[in-house]
Amino acid sequence: MKYSALASKYARALINVALESKKVQEYKEMLVGAVTFYEHVREYMDDPTLDPHRQVEKMVGALKEIGFSVDKPFWNFLLVVFEKKRQKILPHILSYYSEMEIESEMKIPANLTVPYEPTEEEIVLLKQYVQHYTKQEPVFKIRIDEALLAGAIVEFEGKMIDFSLQSRIQKMARGAFQKER
Repeated sequence: MKYSALASKYARALINVALESKKVQEYKEMLVGAVTFYEHVREYMDDPTLDPHRQVEKMVGALKEIGFSVDKPFWNFLLVVFEKKRQKILPHILSYYSEMEIESEMKIPANLTVPYEPTEEEIVLLKQYVQHYTKQEPVFKIRIDEALLAGAIVEFEGKMIDFSLQSRIQKMARGAFQKER
């Protein structure tokens, strides 16, 4: 809980700067690079005896090597994260940033669980269904779960709608057992 509260605040600060400077996608790509670099050299980055400026310089150097042009606001963001010893929540910050990016485009994040890779037609129909209730276009994060057999589970704005065959079979089984009693 503590990490998610902190991560969302850092992500909100970064997305606000990114929106103002019109670099939302660029900052997201740099944040992905920073998280990847951090995860590869975690022991070094988590060493409390090292100077935060030096750690950020190493990370920015790695980002520049792969083609990013790190500007002063992003550099300052990384510096604050490292000075406050919050680098462990960088993956959480990225997750929140991605959701906030979707919301900034007046879209909503939604989870879609299906038993197989959905077709374009199925995605369009499910988007229309969600859009009918939310008046916003959903951006699906698709997860494959073969246990569903058929149908889909859609989650958005704290709601879960289960269209799966698995849930219908479970309801029928519960109904059959209740009638036997």
